[in-house]
Amino acid sequence: MDRVDVFIANLYQAIQSGHIEDFRDYALREMRRLVPFDAALWGSGGYGSQAFHSVATQGVDRDYVSALERTRPLNPMLAALIATPGHAIDMR
Repeated sequence: MDRVDVFIANLYQAIQSGHIEDFRDYALREMRRLVPFDAALWGSGGYGSQAFHSVATQGVDRDYVSALERTRPLNPMLAALIATPGHAIDMR
C-alpha cells in the first residue's frame, strides 16, 4: 500500500476502535505526518448562517477561528465556497 492508503486505513481503524476523542484533531495530526504543514483548519458550518458549527485547528493561534468569523465579509475563500456549494475551491 502507498502512504495515502495507509493513512486512510489508519483513520478507518481508529474510528472502528472507538478510541478517538476528537476525530478531526486526530486526522489532522496523522495528516501532518503524511503531508508536512505549518497550520491547518478543518471546519464545517451552515450555508445559511455562514458560521462554523465545528472546527479543528493545528498550528494556529487560539483566536484564529473567531478572527475568521469577525472578518467574514473580507474572506475571499468564503465567497468562493458560497458561490459553488458542494465543490472544492482553488485557494490560490
